[in-house]
Amino acid sequence: MLPTKLFISHSYADKDALAVLTAALPDYVEAIIFEPIVVPPSDYVSEKLIRGVLGAEGFIFIDSSASRASFWTAFERDLAERNQKRMFRFDPATRRPASHAQKPRQLFLAHRYHPADADDVSRVMRWLIDQRSFEAFDGPDQDGAQITFSQQEAQRRDSILFSARTLGAIYLLFLSINLLKDDRLRTHAVEQVTLHPRSTMICWLDRPDDLLQGDAARQLTHVPKDGSYTLSDRPTDPSFNVHELDDLMVRLYWLLHQGRFGDWFR
Repeated sequence: MLPTKLFISHSYADKDALAVLTAALPDYVEAIIFEPIVVPPSDYVSEKLIRGVLGAEGFIFIDSSASRASFWTAFERDLAERNQKRMFRFDPATRRPASHAQKPRQLFLAHRYHPADADDVSRVMRWLIDQRSFEAFDGPDQDGAQITFSQQEAQRRDSILFSARTLGAIYLLFLSINLLKDDRLRTHAVEQVTLHPRSTMICWLDRPDDLLQGDAARQLTHVPKDGSYTLSDRPTDPSFNVHELDDLMVRLYWLLHQGRFGDWFR
C-alpha cells in the first residue's frame, strides 16, 4: 500500500511516464510533484525542494535512462533514502510501482579552517553530520573537542587527505579574513582549488568582496561557482538562517556528482 503523502521524483523528459504514474495513484494519495528546475545547482535555493522530500511519508522515482542521468533525481532519491522514507520505484515498461530498498551512498567530508573560526565551522559541520548524514574526517566530537585532522603535521595531513579523496571525499575549506591573513593557510587553500578543483569546495564565512587583497585572495574568488559558496552571515550570528546550509549541501552533492565517485544512481 502506498503512503498517503508521496514525493514523485522524475526527469522532465519522463512526462509520459509521469502521467501514467499519477493516473494510477489511488485517490487517497497526495502527490508532491515539483516544477522544472531551470537553474544549475550552483544557483539553486533548495529549501522548498528539501522540505518537500523530507515532509513526504514516502518517495517514488521513475526508473528510466533520463532519470538515471539526472543530478536532481539522484539527489532527491539519496536524500529520501538517508532519511528513511518508504521507497518505491516505478518502471515505465511494466507501469507498476514496486517497493525499493537500498542503502544511501556515503558522503565523506574533510575540512580545514582557521582556529579563530572554530565556533562557526563547528555549527556548519554539526548540521551536515547530524541533520544531513555526512561523515567527517575532521570535526567536533561528542564533547565538542576538536578532532585533529587540521592540526596534523603537514606530511601526515596530506597523506590522510589523499586517502580521503581516494574514497570520494570532498575537501571543504572555510575561508575568512582570519584564514587569508595566515600565509600558510592561504597558500594551502590556493593550492587545493588549483590542483584539485573537482574535489575541493570553498565556503566563505566572510564576504569575498570585503577581503580581496593580494593575488592569492583574488585567485580564490575565481573558483567556479559550483566549487564555491558564500554564507550570508556567520553561522554563530543570531540572524543566520540555518537552511542556508542546505544550499551548501546541494553544492557538495553537485561536486560529488560531477566527480562521479562511484555510481550515483545505482
